Amino acid sequence: MKVLFQFLVICIFCSSMLGAEEKNTNGNSKKNNFLIRFSEYTYIPSEYYNIRGLSGYNLGEYSDQKPTKYNNRTPQFSFRYHIEKFNLGMEYSFFKLEQSELTTGNIFINPERNSITFNNVAFPNVIRRENKLNITKDFEIGDNQKVWLGIGVRNIYKEIYRRLYTYRDQIKTDTYGLQFLVRYQLQVFENFFWTSSIEPFYTTGRRAENNSPFLRDLNIGIPTGPNEYTYFYGYDFDTNFAYRFSENFSIVLGYNYIRTRVRSQFADRGLYYLPETNSIFTLPRNREGTDDNLFNYYMGIRGEF
Repeated sequence: MKVLFQFLVICIFCSSMLGAEEKNTNGNSKKNNFLIRFSEYTYIPSEYYNIRGLSGYNLGEYSDQKPTKYNNRTPQFSFRYHIEKFNLGMEYSFFKLEQSELTTGNIFINPERNSITFNNVAFPNVIRRENKLNITKDFEIGDNQKVWLGIGVRNIYKEIYRRLYTYRDQIKTDTYGLQFLVRYQLQVFENFFWTSSIEPFYTTGRRAENNSPFLRDLNIGIPTGPNEYTYFYGYDFDTNFAYRFSENFSIVLGYNYIRTRVRSQFADRGLYYLPETNSIFTLPRNREGTDDNLFNYYMGIRGEF
């Protein structure tokens, strides 16, 4: 947090110096900007939905099966560079979300009855990290209205892990893919703006496992076999209100929802480790994928130069 604060101070200082040197004839000519926002994320990983699908339990109705720490405060950084001559822009954003010390219901598989029961255990730590880069084209469509269209790449990295003495048990997936951007902005009043955007995306990559039987021991719905292709697909919706309180800076309040489905190759079968018999057990899985959604409310500061 200290490093982030220092970075923010430096950006504000540099932006102020640039703004003091530039004499703008148009109030919208400052189109390069950075945004640092602080978010309250709610994230329930796909493994919880796997448990719900296999067991028939609704995680939202059974508090002992929900993670005890699934709300996370984390900063997010984004930067936009504008080439005014061509009305083109380049946008980059990044965030990393990590959950730890989670508690949920562990499933136990009974092969004879083909049934599942719950025990309360600690769930592995979960990391989800995203990078995205867009090339955009903006259009003036009316008085105080603007639209951006863009295309770019998105990286989604997800890892579940558990530390046991000097060992690190982990299953991680690193995916890359294509995304599109549509953004609309309306200047409601002077210095007051409303912006909404949607970004459909589709990414793919291989999954890597290390000591995965220890994680499969937790029966959390890991798809069969390592090195399979895993797909993340969905959309990223964002809406916010911004108030420009000075020539260079705005306060931003917004809401962000990333609707994600996760599907692995050969995901019609689920593979589980049964420690009591030291054997592998399979159950049918959902071919359509599993939810891995997150949403957040955020507050941030935008600097323009």
